[in-house]
Amino acid sequence: MRFFGRPILPRYNLSATARSSGHHSLTAEIGRNNRYVRSHPPWKRLHRQMIRYLAVLLFVSVMVPVAQAEQVSPYVRYRLEILAPGDLKESIAASLDLMRWQDYPNITPELLAQLARQGVDEAREALAAEGYFSPVVSVNVDEGDPERVVQLTVVPGEPTRVSSVEIRFSGAIATEGPDSAARTSRIRKQWSLRKGLIFRQSDWDAAKAGAREQLAGISYVAARIASSEARVDPDRHEAALSLELDSGPPVHFGEIVVRGEAKYSPDRVRELAPFQKGELYSEEMLDRFQRRLAATGYFASLQVNIDQNPELADAATVTVAVIEAPAKRIELGLGYSTDTLYRATASWRDNNFNQDGWRIRNDARLESKIQSATTVLDLPERSGNLDSINAKAERSEIQDLTTEEFSFGMQRKGLDEHDQPQYGARYVRERQQAQGAPSDVTYATYIDYQHSWRDTDDLISPRKGLIAQLELGVAPNGVSTRTFGRLIGRLAWFEPLARNTDFVAKLQAGTVIAPASSGIPQDMLFRTGGDTTVRGYAFESLGVQQGKTTLGGRYFAVANAEAIQWIGDGVGIAAFVDAGNAADSGKDLEPKIGYGLGVRARSPIGVFRLDIAYGVDAHQLRLHFSAGLTF
Repeated sequence: MRFFGRPILPRYNLSATARSSGHHSLTAEIGRNNRYVRSHPPWKRLHRQMIRYLAVLLFVSVMVPVAQAEQVSPYVRYRLEILAPGDLKESIAASLDLMRWQDYPNITPELLAQLARQGVDEAREALAAEGYFSPVVSVNVDEGDPERVVQLTVVPGEPTRVSSVEIRFSGAIATEGPDSAARTSRIRKQWSLRKGLIFRQSDWDAAKAGAREQLAGISYVAARIASSEARVDPDRHEAALSLELDSGPPVHFGEIVVRGEAKYSPDRVRELAPFQKGELYSEEMLDRFQRRLAATGYFASLQVNIDQNPELADAATVTVAVIEAPAKRIELGLGYSTDTLYRATASWRDNNFNQDGWRIRNDARLESKIQSATTVLDLPERSGNLDSINAKAERSEIQDLTTEEFSFGMQRKGLDEHDQPQYGARYVRERQQAQGAPSDVTYATYIDYQHSWRDTDDLISPRKGLIAQLELGVAPNGVSTRTFGRLIGRLAWFEPLARNTDFVAKLQAGTVIAPASSGIPQDMLFRTGGDTTVRGYAFESLGVQQGKTTLGGRYFAVANAEAIQWIGDGVGIAAFVDAGNAADSGKDLEPKIGYGLGVRARSPIGVFRLDIAYGVDAHQLRLHFSAGLTF
């Protein structure tokens, strides 16, 4: 507008305020002033207006995000600290919602307070499961910056221990006479949660399940827990346990039904059964049946089950469900052994060689110290025995002794792993050459008898029990370069010293009955040392020394003692001492000592062992690796 011929522009006041009182706000006010001023040139007025508008935009663009960033978040972060004895901390943490929600981003102060209150009850429940029924538990929330600290303090108090155990039996086992009394007595004797032990819920559940499984494994498939009670007295820190097991009727083996096999006759499967129709059921017999079937190589998968219907207990059907494996198979492998170093293997197998279940195996092994080719023909198992024919060619260079050997033999072995006889006859022809000496050719026709006894809690990885083995053999005159006999004995003792501590002791000794070792193949004499005998010494380095060469002797003896502390279920630490030697006379059989530490790992094929041992006479450390159950 114009006033007295002059242009008049309104004047504006700009103010901005930022306040903080739990929240932030930004206010921009532009108000019209009633005063009028004289105008300036148009370009100056435009310039001033642009500056003012740009100032407002800059102020808003900077202050609004800052104000938003300074707003208080409705969520909190926290860190949990558990103050408890080390052996209880893990079980307490696993039971706490506080632990599970610790990394969740949207925790409100109210939810955190609720989780903290719940944490006290959850910790008490976790401690009760571990046998602590009178704990003192407190929680404190420290409102720190940038995160809050939740501190859970636990004083577990005195643990509750088992004061008494009562195991009762009902059903057929309670009225079946002396044999049943012996079985029930064995179950009571093997009860795991004994008087004086801390009462833990997991141990209580495991003990009940173990007792039921023991009963089910000895003819009573339908055995069940009829009742169980744990009466806990928190004031006296005692728990009185009672359990009733109902055996149900005894079960007898009935007909064997085979499902899923085509190439092999069902009679081939039934022939491997270690029980007869009408015989009392045992879980061990069923497991043994399944192991025998798996060992044939006929099947890629198999399951063996017995009908658990109590109404059919007099003749329960055994069902064998199988998936056949390919008859022909080729296997190639690379490996390393601390005894024989690098290894390459090739195997070809035909599990139905003559379309009647005969099995042939051809194995070739190329190792740094031993090279061999082997052929084995296994006939179908009959009458509880496995018959086989084998041929082998082998060359070895061990401790400066080179041997080239060919052998051919036949063998019959019983299928019962607990009481296993074995008969055999083989012809061995060998050329041997010690370093710097002329070669020598020997041969022997050797007839032998072996018998093995196993009374252990597990056939693959035993913790308790005994294994014994005896071998007798003779090489008659006229079919051998020298007449001789052999006698070898072996014994292994397994004993658990504590819940996670095992002790293993082994003893083996042998003699060749002959006036001298000359004329006897090295394969029939004894050398020792290495991964499975005397650790801390090289493979077969202990024997009769002839210059730099180690020859076999007519006597040998080896003793091993080992303690294993298991860490968890599958891994353990071992300490061991070995002593042994081989010599050509009893008076020269001076033991060589080795000792060391090792790592143990359980597996489906047995225990893996990785050891570092010091040989006292060798004055050096050696690394040893072995697997499975060996003497």
